[in-house]
Amino acid sequence: MLRTILVKNEYRISDGLSYPDIRTNYMIKNNDSSSLQSRSPTFEALVRNVCDYKTKNAEFCPFPDDCLAIHLRLGDFVSLKSKSEYLALLDSVNKKVDENKNLRSLAVVTALNFATGVFKYSKTKLETNIDILHAFIQGCPLPVQLHSSTPDEDFCKLATAKHLLISFGGYGELAKRVKDALV
Repeated sequence: MLRTILVKNEYRISDGLSYPDIRTNYMIKNNDSSSLQSRSPTFEALVRNVCDYKTKNAEFCPFPDDCLAIHLRLGDFVSLKSKSEYLALLDSVNKKVDENKNLRSLAVVTALNFATGVFKYSKTKLETNIDILHAFIQGCPLPVQLHSSTPDEDFCKLATAKHLLISFGGYGELAKRVKDALV
């Protein structure tokens, strides 16, 4: 699904939301060139693909309505963010749980993806990722289920979740935009 909305083979669509040169050169853009709009054919196709994915995949199981889905950006990006920035997301989790007493569990969607250059894998980065993930889970006020499947399934689960919080990065931001378009 996400591959069908690729801007070029080497870029994910969420990259196109963050990098103006990709958006300008490869993606259909809105009039002010600042972001993709929900009226954009590319964005509309992604929303349709999410709808198709959840209806055509019998094994697809969305998060329950009493679950708060959380996208936690880990992996290569961890070197650019401090542990305290990740743990600040816990404030949002606690606030959401306090505001909605019907929530019974948390689903953390994450993956330890690494790239090249400054984002290259190292044992230290992996250990930092694990430390952040453990600290985050320990600070959560409800039982946590880790979820990391295929990028498509993860994306569809986030985009169709009744309750969603995202950290940072194009993947989570795009899932939230699709979720908002589906409502």
